[in-house]
Amino acid sequence: MDTHMMEHMAQVDALFMPSEATHVAVNDGKWTDASTWSTGSVPGDGALVYVPADVAVVYDADSAAELEMVRVDGTLSWSTTQDTSMSVETILTSHGSHLEIGTMDDPIPTDVSAEITFTDGPIDVKVDPGRLSHGLVAFGEVNIHGV
Repeated sequence: MDTHMMEHMAQVDALFMPSEATHVAVNDGKWTDASTWSTGSVPGDGALVYVPADVAVVYDADSAAELEMVRVDGTLSWSTTQDTSMSVETILTSHGSHLEIGTMDDPIPTDVSAEITFTDGPIDVKVDPGRLSHGLVAFGEVNIHGV
């Protein structure tokens, strides 16, 4: 791993270490399937969600839950067959990860919505002195395609 990449991973870890997660994806599966998660429950208000490398989760929720942070080291893709909505303070992707909201081959169709609302709470400058958090912090691959 080169120095630049190591610096980015240090920034990712400073914002959210996997050990801090309240919900860890332990299987490939749908977000709304409780068996996808280590807790046996779907992430809700205040959740710190972690999708490890080599795990693929499909976001298929139309949810009002306000998530605190979602860290993706694996793959998080949005359903292209149903309306989805996510309310979250920060989505954080690491090197080698994939965040997909539609793809070239399977875009979000015109009759399906994929909505992300980034909430705006205070930034803890002790944890995040560079003020990187809040919104999408992408060090991995991000694909967004719709028609």
